[in-house]
Amino acid sequence: MPLPVMFFNAWVDATETTFGPQHEIVDENIVSFRLEQTEGNSATLELDVRNPKIGLLAPGRKVWMWFSYDSGTGGIVPLFFGRLVGVPTNMLAEVVTLQFIAKPLDFITQKFQLAETLKQLPYYDPIFVDPDKRPYFSSAGSTGDPDVVLEGYSALWHVDRLTGQVTISDIISGEDGTLVFSPTAIPYDSVSIDLGQPPLTSVQVTGDVSWGQTATGTIDFGQRSFDCWNGGSIVSSWPKTGAQLSGGWSVNTGTAVDVYNVQNSAARSLNFHFENREKKHANGDVMSISQSWTEFPSGGHLYISGLEQQAGVIPSEAVLIYNADGSTSNPYSGIDNSGGEFDAQQNIPLHMAYHQTMVMGWLVNTNLVLDYKAGDTRKENVLFTLTADLQSIVTLPDPDEALEQIPFSGADVGVNIDGTPPIADSARNLYFSTDRGQLSLQYLISVARSHILMRARAVNISWQCNFDNAVLFTLRKNASIADDRIPGGVATGKIISYFLTGSGDDGTLFGGCTIGCAIGHDGTVAAVTGTETWVEPNWVDPGWQVMEGQTTALASGDVAYELPIPEPTGLIYPLTKDQVLVDEHIDTSELTDPVLVGTDKARYPATGEVRTYVQFPITAYYLELKAVTGNLFATPQPANVSVLKVPKQIDLEATSI
Repeated sequence: MPLPVMFFNAWVDATETTFGPQHEIVDENIVSFRLEQTEGNSATLELDVRNPKIGLLAPGRKVWMWFSYDSGTGGIVPLFFGRLVGVPTNMLAEVVTLQFIAKPLDFITQKFQLAETLKQLPYYDPIFVDPDKRPYFSSAGSTGDPDVVLEGYSALWHVDRLTGQVTISDIISGEDGTLVFSPTAIPYDSVSIDLGQPPLTSVQVTGDVSWGQTATGTIDFGQRSFDCWNGGSIVSSWPKTGAQLSGGWSVNTGTAVDVYNVQNSAARSLNFHFENREKKHANGDVMSISQSWTEFPSGGHLYISGLEQQAGVIPSEAVLIYNADGSTSNPYSGIDNSGGEFDAQQNIPLHMAYHQTMVMGWLVNTNLVLDYKAGDTRKENVLFTLTADLQSIVTLPDPDEALEQIPFSGADVGVNIDGTPPIADSARNLYFSTDRGQLSLQYLISVARSHILMRARAVNISWQCNFDNAVLFTLRKNASIADDRIPGGVATGKIISYFLTGSGDDGTLFGGCTIGCAIGHDGTVAAVTGTETWVEPNWVDPGWQVMEGQTTALASGDVAYELPIPEPTGLIYPLTKDQVLVDEHIDTSELTDPVLVGTDKARYPATGEVRTYVQFPITAYYLELKAVTGNLFATPQPANVSVLKVPKQIDLEATSI
């Protein structure tokens, strides 16, 4: 038996998207129908009609249909606008089934257009989206996957069954209000409760980002003076301006000045000779003196001196030797020659030779300023666990079902992503502590939140109602049911599916819905300002001050986080001397190459052969720096995340109503 005349159906063109009086006709004899829609899908309409015995998909035929009904006092109400999916499968039967879907031809285009508007931080962060899947809308051709934008929104796509408009709808709270059903509006036996998949209690998230840390700067290593004998090697080996050093260093300014101009000084030789020409001489008279020495006009230091002697008769009086530094000494002091083995009457002339070597001293003034050009790789890993405040539905939850792990491998934040590098300044040693980095963290928390909220709708309640109430169902609404069999006597949830049905055989018309109820405890969280710990209040712009105990709440108001400032690994730019210095010292050692400066050939037992040695002091400057290229620095970044407050849409812990 056909449906009552109160139902209308009209074949139309795809462009007839506005319902009007011209569509209040009956093109097919409908026996029964079922209109339904489930969350995340387009609405479908199944019509059982008298076999029209024509090719429904023949060229030129209209394949779109308006389906409506006469509500009486409310006038004609459109119920569905969609297109025929395919030819009937039971083509030879008297009654054939036609299937329609309320999916607009520009469905994909609409999704891309909407996705473009949803690419907003912190709900969407391209850093953690595969570059090939990042959606981009263009009239010339869109690319990527628009579905990825919903990861942080806790929402699903929604297609209006009348307008074909694509929107998104939250999985907990419907945007178009709540339908309230009292016990009298619901058939008693139609109510059913189903415990769905066990909820997630925790989500562990790790998020990795990396960037090429680049920075330039200058460090002044100061001026020094070296008073030494090896100044020539210091001058020749001192880093020169413009020289490229290893490890990312170069010489901005490098000078070593020979103050005395030693390298251009010429030594001069001097001689002195004295001869005693008297004809009579007393025992011990000085007969001759010969001296020769070398010196530098600009000055020098005496490093080598010595005495060579051959004695026969030891003089009774002191013989003073004048040293190069102006002091005097008596080489015979303390020697007793009385009664010795020597023949005092033997006339052996006294012979003395005095040698002196002058070594030119250097004064070298130096200056050293180095430039650095850093080229390291930075990695930062944020990790946190988001735990939900949920009611229990099982006594022994399966740990594998209650916990989910979500790893995110982020992109290089030092390169342009959507036109700009997220880290902005690649010299930074931390990313998640920056304003942009905190938005990335909020995105990761939002994704974890979405996963928990979807599974938090652990209780499904279904019921039926009269047709006039059922036509109000959409997947952008919540519904509330009162029933003393429900824990707490009432439950509210998001409509996750609905249906409308009618049959001409028995004249029945009704509808029904299923809601998903979140099993939280309700509640909100608020941000905590924290205590300023870096500098005095109001001394720096927002974002630079270090706040101890500060928490930031997401816009949803159900979760907050604290991001402790970690101790960064590696180098922190701009560099200071203390950061990069491995070793710096001046070494004044002695070159122990022996030099013979004198031999005593006296034939008396009080003395023997004597060798005198000297040691030359040398000066060396050592500077060892850390490399600023080729390093890999990894910083773990733990985040403290509050418990997620989940709405209580059903009270499973209620003791009575």
